[in-house]
This record gives sequence, C-alpha cells and structure tokens, in this order.
Amino acid sequence: MSSTDPTVGSGGNETRTEILPKVDMDSDPGFALPGYDFQAAVPGPASIGVRRDDSLGSVVDAARGVAYYVDMVGFGAASNPLSAGAAQPVKLVGINYFLKTNIKCPNNEPMYRYIEGVPQGTVFGKYVRDELAKVGLPPLKGLAPGMMEDVKAGLDPNDFLRSAFGDSYPDCTYVELPVGDAYGSITNPGESEPYIKGETIKGADGKHYQRRWVQKTDAKGNPVFLSKEEYDALAAKAKDTPIAAESFADVNEEALRRASLVMGLAFFALGAWLYKRK
Repeated sequence: MSSTDPTVGSGGNETRTEILPKVDMDSDPGFALPGYDFQAAVPGPASIGVRRDDSLGSVVDAARGVAYYVDMVGFGAASNPLSAGAAQPVKLVGINYFLKTNIKCPNNEPMYRYIEGVPQGTVFGKYVRDELAKVGLPPLKGLAPGMMEDVKAGLDPNDFLRSAFGDSYPDCTYVELPVGDAYGSITNPGESEPYIKGETIKGADGKHYQRRWVQKTDAKGNPVFLSKEEYDALAAKAKDTPIAAESFADVNEEALRRASLVMGLAFFALGAWLYKRK
C-alpha cells in the first residue's frame, strides 16, 4: 500500500502508511504449514488384507475392510474384532506442530501457536467419552471427530475479537511440546525429508519435541493478555509494538484436508459393503 494513497494516514492522528505488518512467508518457513500427507497416513485396502476374488475369505476380508475404515473415521482405534484383525492396526491420523505468528512476545521473541492436529477425543465432552468406555468402546479420536476439533478451534472468536478491539498484548512462556504424529514420526511414508521444520529433540518416549515461545494460559486454559502499559514495561528493549493479525487458515485448511479424506474412506466403505452383498 503506497504512502500516497489518500485513504491511508488521513484519519485524524493516524500516521501509519500501512496498517498490517509485512510478513515474508517465503523467506521464513515457520509460517508455512507442514507438508503432512493425510492420504499417505491411511493404509490402502490391499495393505490391510482386502482382496477381490470369489472365495468366502475375500468376503470376510471386505467386511473387515469396512470395519477398519469406519473405525479410522470414527474412533482412531479398533472398536471390534473385525477391525482389530486387520493386517495393520487402526491408527490416529494427524500431527501436532508449532505455527509461527506475526506477534512478538514481550521479550521480542516471535510467538508461536501450538496446533494439536492429533485428535484429542474431546469434541463431545467427558460424558460421551465415559459412556463409550462403559460399553468397551475407545474415545472418538477418528478423522471425523478430529475434523470437528479443527473447526471448533478455527472458529474460536476470542483471538479475532481481541485483535479487532486492540487488546492483544500477550504474555508468553517457553515450552517444550511433542511434534509430529502420535507415534513419533515426523516424515511421510516413503520420504526422508521431515515435514516438521526446525531443530527437534528426540525424547525418551521416541517422540520428537520442539521448544518455542507460546502465549501463556491461566489455570482454566484461557490465554493471558497484558495491558499496553504492562506489555511496554516488559518490552522496553523491543523496537515495535506487534499488531495481532493472526490468520486461522492453518486450522481451517487442516479441517478441509480431513474432510476430503473422510469422504474418500466413506465411499470406499460403501463400495466394499456393496461388493460384499453381491
């Protein structure tokens, strides 16, 4: 936006020629989404034992395939003997990672947002989880509940409202949290280049971890903000006051990727079920 634009810097005491900070997405990979391949994370029909012939065994295998993909979509774990008997275990799909924002912490360090892409099984609350457990079913951590968790996080209006009304001075804390999938991998199947960028630390549990500055939360999990005076006092050595303009495209894009995979698995399950009925 040019400083000669008559719509900028002409309102009262407003002297800024540009409202939003410039962010060079190409030069800083911290702003980019990880190149996690949802499709590659889901085993294909042949790899879980589904085959096509005229034997009774193939019918059983087709039924097992239906049960397997239903559990992938719903539970993220085997919920019945059919899916438990597949050639590969039912797995959680998704990754956790840090995404850089254009906000600075009071110490002038870049603030990151921790994205929990591995389904947590919390979208329907504790009551549903406990009721499922009573009948021996696992928590709802499949692709569909994970997609709903992504959408719920992406539609949270709190950060947007604080940005819109100017109350966006975060307090930060330094954390070490797991990144990659639920099983410790940070590469797609058949690839050697990690989709998680930056240095990682290998934990004793076999998972990878990263350390980043994130927004501090209170005992109830609510983000902690400072007044401008408190922030300025902590940021005495900082050159610029950050403007909160974080985009939620990261969360919404992940939800769309989950949705497309859910639809594909649903069509496969329907096709296998129809084939079994022949």
